[in-house]
Amino acid sequence: MQAIKEFAELGAGFKIAMRDLEIRGAGNLLGAQQHGHIASVGFEMYCRLLEEAVQELRTGKHVELPVEPILEFNVEAYLSGDYIGDAMHKIEIYQRIAAIRNEEHVSQLLDELIDRFGDPPKTVLSLLTVARIKNLARNLGIRSVIQQLRGIEIVFGDQPNVNINGVLELKNQFGSNVTMIPGPPEIIKLRLNQLSENNLLEVVYKMLKILVK
Repeated sequence: MQAIKEFAELGAGFKIAMRDLEIRGAGNLLGAQQHGHIASVGFEMYCRLLEEAVQELRTGKHVELPVEPILEFNVEAYLSGDYIGDAMHKIEIYQRIAAIRNEEHVSQLLDELIDRFGDPPKTVLSLLTVARIKNLARNLGIRSVIQQLRGIEIVFGDQPNVNINGVLELKNQFGSNVTMIPGPPEIIKLRLNQLSENNLLEVVYKMLKILVK
């Protein structure tokens, strides 16, 4: 209630969303205290709360958006204050990233970021890769992609949209590091070695690309 009272003016949905995030422990996404590890719950929750708040302000009714794939990676993936200092610009770019639906969107946004802010640091490139992964996960009918202690667990939803030949190719490329668990829900687990841990997002992206029809 305090957040609603404090930011009651029209158009402040994003502020309510940010306060909600801070209450939930996601940290300050836009200010000087921003730090990493928001590629999973923080970034996803931020974009979802932001869109729900904006829709509620527009319609006067609570709008709950469809559930998106859950991504949890222990990586540094965010828009740093050193790269984009203005909070409104950060909000804009976070929204653009959340709206990515294909590879062309990623390429266009990357070109625009370079034009406006210069060459992006690794944290920003990682964030774009997370967006790529999320888009593939959505198209594949994946419920969650979660980094565990020694690997990655991919859990599919009720209606997987997977290329069967891709499953065989996945086994060929990753060998005994890949485990297939019949469902429901169907689960794919990948055991990580030191090399793949250092290139976690690229490995996950490669896996999902193989599975696409």
